[in-house]
Amino acid sequence: MSDPSTYVPPWIRYMQDDTGTWGLLIYRCASYHNPERWARYRAALDRIWDASWEYWWRSYQHIGVTEEMYEMVKSRMELVWVEGEEMQGWGVDEVRSAFTRLRDAMPSSEEEPRLAQDPWNLDLPIPYHKDRNSALLVDEACVSSLLGPEDGEVPLPETETKSAVRKRGREGYVVAVDARYRPGLGYVSGKAPVPYSGWAKIGTGVIFTELVHRRVYVNSLVPLDTIYSQAFEREISGGVWWG
Repeated sequence: MSDPSTYVPPWIRYMQDDTGTWGLLIYRCASYHNPERWARYRAALDRIWDASWEYWWRSYQHIGVTEEMYEMVKSRMELVWVEGEEMQGWGVDEVRSAFTRLRDAMPSSEEEPRLAQDPWNLDLPIPYHKDRNSALLVDEACVSSLLGPEDGEVPLPETETKSAVRKRGREGYVVAVDARYRPGLGYVSGKAPVPYSGWAKIGTGVIFTELVHRRVYVNSLVPLDTIYSQAFEREISGGVWWG
């Protein structure tokens, strides 16, 4: 049992009493013409996420997050990749439309009684405990934000330290798409230079350690328009959210 004087984030305690995996759907809209570049991009993401998780662990273990908790949350967060060559060049509108169709295909508890008993084991259009109000997309700009342009690619060297990998990850982003967005609904844009239009840039390094639990944990759901506004609170952010 953990020391009552320590602080464990509520979402971790909630996850301990839960099962299944948390995360989001992520749409691949890039690099179908260059699978080698895509493989390098995915490998870079994996290294950045590994380094980010390790940094998160070092930051939280002193407040009461045990190694068991760390391994649990790390192993139970995942992204579900949605791929298909027809998605090459897709943008926010196409991804929102495709994701909305999946949401509309979700059964109700009346249609699928097992949703009340063992939803984690059901084959659902959007897996249980994946965010159903937002999805991620990776387009060519996202790939280039991390690797550089195709004619001047700068891959992550194998010899880079995890600290350097994490720093490199701050140069990359993916796009989060708000499935509920409709023009004219009065969303807040705060300090952003232009009004919120249903999407926000998310730093690659914080997708798991910051975004997933803030979007999926039922008691601390952070709207994407708020995330969009927060992305501009620091001038050096470049409009990318870092939690």
